Amino acid sequence: MHLSYSHRNSHKMPNFQQFTEKLEQFFGLLNLPEKSDELKRITGTITASDFIDVAVVGQFKAGKSSFINSLLGETVIPTGFLPVTSVITRVCFGERIEIIIRHQDGMTVSIPTEKLVEFCSEQYNPGNRKKIDVIDVYHPALKEVSKIRLVDTPGLGSISEETTQVTTRWLTEASYALLIISSERPLSAADLAVVEQLKKICPRISLLITKIDLVPSEEHTRLMEYIRNGISAYSTDYPIQILGYSIFNHLSDYREPILQKIIRPLQEQFDDEKTSVSVHKLSGLSRDCLQYTEIVLRNQEKFKNDEQQLLGVVKEIEKNREQSKTELLYTTTAFKGEVRGMLEKVIIPFQDDMTHSLFSLFEAGISLQKGMLYQVSNWFEKWIIDSIRSSVNQTYPETLCQVDAFLADKAGFYTLFVKSFQQTYKQFIRELYNVEIRIEPIKVAPVQIGNPDISIYRIFNSHLDLFFFYFPVVLIKPLLRRYLMKQIEYEVEKNLRRHISILTGKILKIIDTYHKVSALAIQNELETLERLIRSKTDMEKPYLVMREELHGMIEELQNLQNKLKQHHIN
Repeated sequence: MHLSYSHRNSHKMPNFQQFTEKLEQFFGLLNLPEKSDELKRITGTITASDFIDVAVVGQFKAGKSSFINSLLGETVIPTGFLPVTSVITRVCFGERIEIIIRHQDGMTVSIPTEKLVEFCSEQYNPGNRKKIDVIDVYHPALKEVSKIRLVDTPGLGSISEETTQVTTRWLTEASYALLIISSERPLSAADLAVVEQLKKICPRISLLITKIDLVPSEEHTRLMEYIRNGISAYSTDYPIQILGYSIFNHLSDYREPILQKIIRPLQEQFDDEKTSVSVHKLSGLSRDCLQYTEIVLRNQEKFKNDEQQLLGVVKEIEKNREQSKTELLYTTTAFKGEVRGMLEKVIIPFQDDMTHSLFSLFEAGISLQKGMLYQVSNWFEKWIIDSIRSSVNQTYPETLCQVDAFLADKAGFYTLFVKSFQQTYKQFIRELYNVEIRIEPIKVAPVQIGNPDISIYRIFNSHLDLFFFYFPVVLIKPLLRRYLMKQIEYEVEKNLRRHISILTGKILKIIDTYHKVSALAIQNELETLERLIRSKTDMEKPYLVMREELHGMIEELQNLQNKLKQHHIN
């Protein structure tokens, strides 16, 4: 794995190649391919890159794309009410505006700006079906910070599991993180979970409060203090800078501090920042490697003393895996069974009021109808479709509130389920090996149901005008009125039931997503432990040497980190 630097003061850059080569060797010995892949990604995008990548990350619709557009001075990256970004989009300096699509098969293509939405958005590229690896946007507005690359990431916690996984995976490769939080929902549990994840990945992050203009100016200090205290209570000894931002009012007043306090310093201290990021990431990987090495060594020691005990441990792991899968499956099935009853309880109470309201509107409308029967029947069919759709839309905010609360409650259960398993898992390792391992917390983010999907089919199986094409409606108006009133009752109930069925399908898919995230987290932990326990006894010596070398690497990286901090203070 060859590393090179083309930056100024390159003779002062430390030689990280010795660390990466050792870690690559160690992860191979430990049979941890996922860690080897992480090391390769870090080497390619951090240590050997000519850019500092600033990841713009946060919950979906927090204003990430709008923030980047405001720095460019024009709308280049698409924005919208629904989640837009579905793939990683990197923005850096170019002599002219240019957009390069890089496909997963290695093919690249240049596209015009107006075509970008067709590749980066969830609407036109759901789940990244077009197999885009990354999109690079070049723009002359970033000339003064030409070594900085802004990275627009798909929002965390959106309904698309694929896009959330893309962001989570790519964050491993980020040099610097800019966490975007909307002032409309400051510092949620999901944001705190992202901070905890970023601690391992980046030496420091900045937090940007968007839409700050929605908060009275006299409340700005209190809002930032609230967020700072919340993070301090959750994560200590980690530097986080907090700034406000607005793309609407007094943009220059907010834009300049971002450039002055974050972007320009990264450009001006490029080599030191690259070194700091590399040291931070390599230190984290070295500590992970040491933890796994300790598990293997204690496994070897126990195996020599009691081989049968460890074989029993493997069986216990397999038993726990099946028990967790069964319990999770039963719970998910039970949750799905609650969905339709919950929706009927929420939506059906609207039926009587909706029907009576339509009766009143119908009375006013039918009195104005004249002419032939086919004309009145055409009017009624169009009127009932529009009226039911409008009525359902009016009830949707109240429905949405209760549905979102239902989904948040279920997401909370899955988060607690995984957390409980992780705690049991850590206790199991502690008792078995006397080793305290580090496990990244997994939060199942609640997914919002989104906008109503209301579609109404043709009202009548056979149209009235087939029978009485030219029949004057005035002759049968009382009879027709009674018939159409019955149709209103029938159509309201039918379409409310259909509305419940559509929402049920969407909610079931969301619950399936919660289940998959939780099951995968548990499966990965158990598979890692099982691989380590099945190590062979004749490999003890290499692990002893590895442990000693890792202690030396961690100490050396820590000393380098301390020097960087001291240099920064001076």
